[in-house]
Amino acid sequence: MAAAEFAARVLNAVAAGQESGLFTTAPALSPPSAPVARVNLQHAADVLDRSITDLKIQIENYISADFDGFRKHLENALTIQAETRALVSELTAVAVKVEDEETGLQARLERIMREQEEAKHELDTTELLISSLQTVSRCMETSAEYDAAIKEVDYYEAVHAVAQMAEQLEQLPHVSNVTLFEELKKRHEDMALGVRDRLEYVLSQGFQVEANSQTVTITITEEVSAPGLGDIPNALPWKDLGPGAIFEKLGLVVRFLVTTIFGPATTQDDDFVDVKLSFFRVIGSIWEDLSKTIIAEYLGTIIPDEPSQFGAFEGIADRCRKFEDWLVDIGMIVEDQRYLSDYCGQMDVHFAQRKHTKLLRVARDILLSDDHETVVVDEKEPEASFNDLFKSIDGVSDIISTAKPTSRRKSSSNALLRFPKCAISRQTQKLMALIDSILQEAETFNSYCAGRLCATTRDILDLYRAVMPVHNTQKFDLIPHMAIIFHNDCMYIAHRLMTLRMEQPDKLVKALAPESKLVFADLVTPYRVMGERVFNAQLKKQIRNLRECVDNADGFDMLESKRCEIVERAVKQIMHQLNLLAKLWKPILPQHLHFRAIGVLIDEVLVSIIKEVERLVDIAADESQRLNELLTRLQACRDFFVSESTSSTMKADKEKLIRLYVPHYNKFVELTELLDLGFAVIMERFRSGRLREFESEELQRLVRALFADTPLRVKNLEEIGRGGQGSR
Repeated sequence: MAAAEFAARVLNAVAAGQESGLFTTAPALSPPSAPVARVNLQHAADVLDRSITDLKIQIENYISADFDGFRKHLENALTIQAETRALVSELTAVAVKVEDEETGLQARLERIMREQEEAKHELDTTELLISSLQTVSRCMETSAEYDAAIKEVDYYEAVHAVAQMAEQLEQLPHVSNVTLFEELKKRHEDMALGVRDRLEYVLSQGFQVEANSQTVTITITEEVSAPGLGDIPNALPWKDLGPGAIFEKLGLVVRFLVTTIFGPATTQDDDFVDVKLSFFRVIGSIWEDLSKTIIAEYLGTIIPDEPSQFGAFEGIADRCRKFEDWLVDIGMIVEDQRYLSDYCGQMDVHFAQRKHTKLLRVARDILLSDDHETVVVDEKEPEASFNDLFKSIDGVSDIISTAKPTSRRKSSSNALLRFPKCAISRQTQKLMALIDSILQEAETFNSYCAGRLCATTRDILDLYRAVMPVHNTQKFDLIPHMAIIFHNDCMYIAHRLMTLRMEQPDKLVKALAPESKLVFADLVTPYRVMGERVFNAQLKKQIRNLRECVDNADGFDMLESKRCEIVERAVKQIMHQLNLLAKLWKPILPQHLHFRAIGVLIDEVLVSIIKEVERLVDIAADESQRLNELLTRLQACRDFFVSESTSSTMKADKEKLIRLYVPHYNKFVELTELLDLGFAVIMERFRSGRLREFESEELQRLVRALFADTPLRVKNLEEIGRGGQGSR
């Protein structure tokens, strides 16, 4: 194509653009078919160049005019994109919080709903129980109203009470095998039957029926007199009669029989006398059974249980002897049938037995009381005269088998007999006060009564051993400090039994019969064993609970954030439980035993955690730092070891005590530090012997978990495997 033709076409194109309004250029040249001179061609090229330049300028102006709008739209688009992503992240987090199986809102709502259902069930049960007890109370009141109505012969009120009680019984829950409900139903049946029988009797008195072969005559009595229709009068108890009144009544009965059968004593021939004596002997044959009844229902109930009552009973005993003297004189009984006199002659035996029963009842009431208060005991060191008491007893240990670790035995018997400061139950204090009062009272009696009272003290101590562990089993399981208080009670009683014999005056010892022994030392060991058994069972239970907290973490790997939360929650739970037990036990246990008990629990926790950390196969740098920070929190357990003899702010004292009572504390501290140390420092500590708490295999596992596989690690592992800590 010729240059002129090309230029002409370009000009035509530009001209076409002008017509469409796209460009603003000069008018087109001559048609392409016209011949073009060189000058014109140059001119066309210049025009084309200017047109292109103008076009470029117009395009740039168009873009520049709308640039701010484009940029604003772009910024808005980017902002919307960022906000959308943030909303998506928040929605994802909310979904996790809602749907998480353990900590999600849905799971918590489900647990709350279940707890609400359980609480509602318990509330319904409690309301049913309260309603039942209120109904039972109303039934008892109605029963009392019935008795009062019968006594007043008010049959209208009695019938109303029977009907009212029937309605009340309908309100009771329809359950079987409830003894109280069955007794109330039986009582209602007896009430209904009683009032019916009385009404039938009244009706029978109000009608008279006469019948013959032709007629029947019914006579109605307007007024009915039925004396004695009320309650059967209760006889006055024998023990409430005046002294000897029963013997006056028996004498009247005997005289009535003699007078009725034989008449006045006007005939005194031999046959009459023989018949009379034979009759007396027949009547006298029942005297043994009658005497047993008098003893059981009268004399046995008024036997004194206090020395101040001896005088009153002696008057009754004198009436017994005189009455039997009269029976012997009239020939009704013989000399060896003085059963009442023989019984009264053994008053000291009966007194001792009655006193024994009364004291056991008092002791039982003390043991079964709901008095859960405690008192602090802090006995002073005994006098030197007590030193000889246990010279012959070998191996008397401290309070429990896990006694003070600083010294397992005291060389001084004074220290042995000194009871440490601790808390005991008020029940135990009352019981030992009762035993002291019994022994003090025994001084005033004869040898038999004194010996019997001394035996009563041993029976009370045996009763304690039989009742308390069984009666308080559930309390020991549910309330941790109750088991600890029981342990202190047993140890306090054992301590008192060691010195109780020596505390008694010589007067009591001399008053005892040769066969009676005032010995309590043989009960010391059983009481200590009983206290240790309950104490150790409580420790084992708390150890299980703490181990369960460690096990619930399911390992101590903390690489993921979720795992960090689980492990941290387990450690917080452990610290909370240890802190709670330390606060509960500190005011109860002796100081050294409190340290020992808490030390055992802490040591078990540390051993479990050490094992969990050593099981980790690969510990990243971040994970190692998290573990170090978390395990460092457990070192706050040293605050539990604040001695009364040292300052509570001295860290050195706490460190000394916790290392004394927690055997694995040093190892735990070293493990915590290893998690944050470099390889060179660890090897330096190994060579200097500071890691003796660890076996070679343990150190090798930790090194493999903490550091990557390098020639240096291989070399150091070989050195650790050869051992030789502290050789340099």
